[in-house]
Amino acid sequence: MDEKLLPWPAPDSALTRQSVLLGSSIDETQRAFDDAAPGIFLPADSGPECFRVQVGEVDDTGFRTCLLQNDHAVAEFLRVSDWMSAVAVAVACTRGLDVDKLPTQKASREIEINTANNDSWTDAVPTSPKSTFFLLNPTFGWGHLLLSEASMRSILRHVRVFPAFLKHLTAFGEKDFARDEGFAAYDIAEHVDRLGRRQGLETCFLWKYVQRDDGNAQHPWTIRHALVYQNFSCTTQTSTHILVRAPTQLTNRLKHNFTASPESRAATAAEWLSLQTVLISSGTEDWRHALNYYDGQITKLFDVLVMFSIETDAASDSKKVQQCISSMKDLTHLVDQLLRISHVLTLNSTIIHCMTNAARRYETVERRDGFLDLAESVQLEYDFLRRLAESLLARGNNLSRQLQDIIAFRNSELNNRIATATSASTGAVVELTSKSSHEARIVKVLTIVALIYVPASFAADFLQMGYVSVDQDRNFHIVASMEVWLWVIIAFPLILLALSVLLVCEVLGRRKVAQGAATSNTPVFTNIV
Repeated sequence: MDEKLLPWPAPDSALTRQSVLLGSSIDETQRAFDDAAPGIFLPADSGPECFRVQVGEVDDTGFRTCLLQNDHAVAEFLRVSDWMSAVAVAVACTRGLDVDKLPTQKASREIEINTANNDSWTDAVPTSPKSTFFLLNPTFGWGHLLLSEASMRSILRHVRVFPAFLKHLTAFGEKDFARDEGFAAYDIAEHVDRLGRRQGLETCFLWKYVQRDDGNAQHPWTIRHALVYQNFSCTTQTSTHILVRAPTQLTNRLKHNFTASPESRAATAAEWLSLQTVLISSGTEDWRHALNYYDGQITKLFDVLVMFSIETDAASDSKKVQQCISSMKDLTHLVDQLLRISHVLTLNSTIIHCMTNAARRYETVERRDGFLDLAESVQLEYDFLRRLAESLLARGNNLSRQLQDIIAFRNSELNNRIATATSASTGAVVELTSKSSHEARIVKVLTIVALIYVPASFAADFLQMGYVSVDQDRNFHIVASMEVWLWVIIAFPLILLALSVLLVCEVLGRRKVAQGAATSNTPVFTNIV
């Protein structure tokens, strides 16, 4: 892990008090970056076609760009950049110039110079760029950055970024949801020499913007954030920038300023506030278009809500309920997006406020007045946009309440239908119970009649069989023949057999019902009286 550590400035180097206070959290910041790095940068097995680092350089001669497509190209570019800076320092030393006024931050490098041949090469020393831009982009919105971890660490060592930069960089990389979408920060560090004279300023912040995705018809607008880092040398009026997923408006405006005229190129490259000025002046048109889109979606849902009607037909009413629920889902997404937009608009307004505070503290009155006027107007635009988002959010919430009332009313209608059907079923049960009671009374009467008739009928039938007779000669004694005993022997076993079969069937039936109740865990009531 030691070889991965970044060369943070030593405690005795030229830093402001604010930057020194960050020293206690440097190790924690480094560990957080090391843990997040595999998800931020390209995997080790990625092909060269995925590697893409755009570099732009601005000097007195014009604007140059190049594309670095592998680790070797990045290392070679940084090596040449270091060589150019070191040669410029060496030439200045031989000419007796002040090294601190040269466009380099690497004055501590030791370069061996052949003084005998100075005249042959000092005039051919290449000019160090006044501004250098590293443009880094991800594979897609939530994808890896298009460079390796090793190349990124080399760039950070070359630029000598301050530790707060890593806090912003961990907001990028692979994600499974809109992580860090609502996160923002603004960090600035002032570099001074041992005499307290300002040498440079480092600025780093996250800037929110919206991007249109024409391939997604359902959700065409997506919230993005860009990482803007600037290392500005106050002594040489040179700067180095790292832009991660920068908005197209910013890169196009910078390119225009660098190529339009030497005056615009010099003004953009030599001012500390130039990049921030270009960024906030890139316009808020995309935010306006996005909010107009959500305004149109809410208006469509409102028109659909006005056309909703309660149908008495069950089939058509069920279809209306499905449409209402679908509209409720769409509205929930719109309200969620408006909440996010309102939050990030507030974040951008806060970032502009931090910029104005830094301009008042670190810039001269002549240079900061124009920026403060621009920042005030842009901040006012963001305030108006936030109010528009809040208005749309209020409309969406009002529409959501109305949809909830419609769904509740439809549910009440359904409950009324269920109550009516239940009442009809209860009436039918009452009528059936009344009929059952009437039939039970009839059965009771028949049972009483049978209790009277059956014994008498049995006695008459028994006497008609002739098994029993009355002997008049023997004082009317009852005389039973042998057939009556045969009848008893045959009849009673058959009666017992029939009762046994009935008892066995009843026991088996009860056992089967009990097993079914235990299997289904459904209460089964038997022997209800």
